[in-house]
Amino acid sequence: IGIFYHHMKKALVPLALTMLFGASASIAADYNNTAPFANETRDSRWVVRAGLSINNVTGNLKNEIETQTGKPIQTGYGYDISAMFNKPISTHGFFWGLELALGTRGYSLKPVSYNEGNDYIKESSNMRAYNFRAAPFMIGYRRAIAKDWSVEVHIAPYFSYDFTGAAKTKSKYRFEVHIPAFDTDGNIITITDVLMGTETQKTELDYIRGYNRADLGIQAGGGLWYKRFNLDVTYDRGLLPIIDHQKLYSNCLLIRLGYAF
Repeated sequence: IGIFYHHMKKALVPLALTMLFGASASIAADYNNTAPFANETRDSRWVVRAGLSINNVTGNLKNEIETQTGKPIQTGYGYDISAMFNKPISTHGFFWGLELALGTRGYSLKPVSYNEGNDYIKESSNMRAYNFRAAPFMIGYRRAIAKDWSVEVHIAPYFSYDFTGAAKTKSKYRFEVHIPAFDTDGNIITITDVLMGTETQKTELDYIRGYNRADLGIQAGGGLWYKRFNLDVTYDRGLLPIIDHQKLYSNCLLIRLGYAF
């Protein structure tokens, strides 16, 4: 019996170890198959994203405008829609991407008031351009952090071109006009009339002196994946001046939701 027990013990230990490693491998395989982009080392994917574009400008000209008006240039809001192709370039989570997008850039100016007595003019303005953007040399890294969850970072140069847009100024005013007249007895009197209204002036991009429709820049961002769903936050920084020979550059913060096919 002792000899039989000794031989059974020698046989069962390797068997138990084999079963343990087999179960561990099965669990790992199940995790890898359910994690987002589980086959990223082999599969190319398309990702579509859409969301909010928070637009603003930076540079010395911005500071000059704010000093002259006494009001800060504020963010403008637009949209961003993109399609991106992902292709893994290593077995460690790195990928190359090509992104094509439709979006916006611009700014808004806080309302400025000019008052004299009861008379006033209140002006507010904004500039919004609609553009096409291409980022053909994106490099990124994606890593699983839990079952069905992963994180991603990416960076790329980009080119954009504004295909349409305009600067708009909205003015609201009130003026008192004093008009001399004669009453029925021939006496000179003054008639006071009040003029009130709202006017909107629109200037297309072609008529903005020195406006540069094209831009080159850098975008960097990251996001969180759950299975095939994605929340992405990306910052775009333009490197070409919006107005020729002026230090005024665009920047955009993109907050988008995405889905991978």
